[in-house]
Amino acid sequence: TYTEELQNFANWYSYYRTRMLMMKSATTQAFTQLDGNYRVGYDNICNATGSTVIRGVAPFTGTARANWWTSLTTEAPNCATPLRAETAKIGRYFAGKVGTPDPLEYSCQQNYMILVTDGYWNEPESTSIKGVNDADIGNTDNALTTAARPFFDGQMSSTTCPSVGASNRS
Repeated sequence: TYTEELQNFANWYSYYRTRMLMMKSATTQAFTQLDGNYRVGYDNICNATGSTVIRGVAPFTGTARANWWTSLTTEAPNCATPLRAETAKIGRYFAGKVGTPDPLEYSCQQNYMILVTDGYWNEPESTSIKGVNDADIGNTDNALTTAARPFFDGQMSSTTCPSVGASNRS
């Protein structure tokens, strides 16, 4: 009916008309089901070169949960899309090299990074992105040299397997 169509448009306009609104809507729907049995953190991609995360990993309950929701729903990023830098930063965070406190409680715990983006990184190719060992990560996906940007960044990583940590299998 006409009334239902108006409601559909109002819903789309309110929750999905921009990528940011779509991300917030999808994320809030997914995270609504989580409780204090989960530990959740939050960072903004515009903070990719920072030395801390906005909300460190904590049990998803009480004040930590309320602060997480506020951070997510009030977010209004105004930066480029430094996907490589943010991914590397969160890797360093889980390695205990960015921010405090250390997000790890147990050696066997599973950790995940959920990165919501339009999928196109646009940081300068000359940007040095540091990995866990503080070395430049370069082009770790070893993209083909014939691929257009953003898939090929002008670098090539080594395809040789290191002997350190290798095991012999029969």
